[in-house]
Amino acid sequence: MKKIFYVMSAMLTMTLAFCFVNEEGHSDVSAESVLTADTSQAEADPSCQFYYSDDTEFFIDGIKVFYGDEDVTDNSVIYFNTTPETTYDGTNNDYTLAFTAEYEDMSCEGMVDVKIGLRGDANCDGKLTLNDAVLIENEVLQNYNASKSALAANDGFGIFLANADGRMRTSSHKLYGLNDLNIGDAFFISSYLGSGNKGTFYDNVLLKNAAKPKNGNISITSAQGMPGDTVVVFVYENCERSLGAFDFECSWTGEGLELIGTDSTRSSLYTGRAVKGQSAEIWGYGKSSLVGDGRIAALKFQIPYSATPCDTYNIGVSTVNYFGAGADISDYVTVSDGTITVTNTPSLFNPRYINYIPDLSGDYDAGVKVWDREVPYGTKSVQLPVMLLGGVKEESFYINVKCDAPLSINELKNAESYTGGGNEIKGIYINEDSGLKLDFETLTVNIGDNAVPGTYPVSIQVSGMESPGVIKTFDGSITIADKSYVFGDANEDGKMNVQDAAFIAAKLARGQGSQICYLADYNEDNKINVVDAAKIARKLAGK
Repeated sequence: MKKIFYVMSAMLTMTLAFCFVNEEGHSDVSAESVLTADTSQAEADPSCQFYYSDDTEFFIDGIKVFYGDEDVTDNSVIYFNTTPETTYDGTNNDYTLAFTAEYEDMSCEGMVDVKIGLRGDANCDGKLTLNDAVLIENEVLQNYNASKSALAANDGFGIFLANADGRMRTSSHKLYGLNDLNIGDAFFISSYLGSGNKGTFYDNVLLKNAAKPKNGNISITSAQGMPGDTVVVFVYENCERSLGAFDFECSWTGEGLELIGTDSTRSSLYTGRAVKGQSAEIWGYGKSSLVGDGRIAALKFQIPYSATPCDTYNIGVSTVNYFGAGADISDYVTVSDGTITVTNTPSLFNPRYINYIPDLSGDYDAGVKVWDREVPYGTKSVQLPVMLLGGVKEESFYINVKCDAPLSINELKNAESYTGGGNEIKGIYINEDSGLKLDFETLTVNIGDNAVPGTYPVSIQVSGMESPGVIKTFDGSITIADKSYVFGDANEDGKMNVQDAAFIAAKLARGQGSQICYLADYNEDNKINVVDAAKIARKLAGK
């Protein structure tokens, strides 16, 4: 990167002759002058003029200076009289800026187009919201399933802004990792939103969470079950209590074993997964802060009915894509695999708390997705983002959204117009100038007082879309949680107390250990026995 100059004064250096930039990007010169500025490279590659609103300098990338036919860029001084942070007005992304080029005792002026936006603003709407984190999560899923981008706003500017943890481009900020988009970016947005939005995104989130652990560990427990059983294996992490986000690929051996659900086991984590054959990408990030060591995911597998006792399936971590907080330490993570063994006895663990998360795999050119949300029991309303997939940029189409009681939707806030309401609502979306945004709508779904724990679908139909090829829709869902994960809660009443220790002892005494929920495994050894009851009792006693 060439040395960059800028001045806050509007006074420009005196020139020997006058020149100006024409429509083709080259400077027209008078008969006395031979100094010209060429911006054609910047026009050919607009991304070299993308900026975060917290950047303190404009760059000379894509600007060339010529003295006659001689390229004198390396011996010239090019500077602007403003900076990205003083230029950005909080609303617009597009700016045309004047610059000055000086060579020896001559100078000329030129104009260059730049884009400036908020760090993390994946949908380029001028603000940071949970939708930006969801878009990044969708990008991870989309790339894994179909190897195509879900973020294509403004010719890649959305992808640039979505790189929330990308290092600032100055020598003093090199410790914040590479300029690549991953689930860590969603974590930083989530952390910022949970911090109360005080101060700038960069200073208050990146600096606060710039932990640089030297090592980490991911381990998978083992389980056993009969043919046809569903069993749960847990994923643990140890990252010196400084993990912010994780993204790894899990693979398994053996024909017929199927991953049918995942869950974070922690209410403080957003998680997702994408399945491809006998592998899955598992990711998650803290909702507002770093994540302590311990369980980060539960994986629910179904053993094939064709399996026979003593068959073994290996479950392992094949690739670590992201692991860390302020720095990605994927290269320093050790992994420990687990196994699923087929037996003649029923599975010890009850997997009914594991929530099914649909994957978005399949062959399609464009799609519309209603997102999924899990909410605590008693929640009265929840917002579901609706977004375009595959980099689609439509100008108009119709949608028809349906849900069953106890859910209801009474309005489509961003629609040109809509009809209906309650269990079915229809709307039309039109934006002829620049196309619809990726997250073109957010549904406010009301939950009735009679709602019981379970998963409720929110389906969508689309018509009038102009994009060629295969158009696919993906329904969303709202899962009302029964109880939060409380390890040690053997009797599943939502809390851990002395009754849980007594419950474990009573069930074991009756030979009914297989009926105890896996939450009773308080010492995390993948077994339920009197040791767990004793550990719970000691914990309650404060020892």
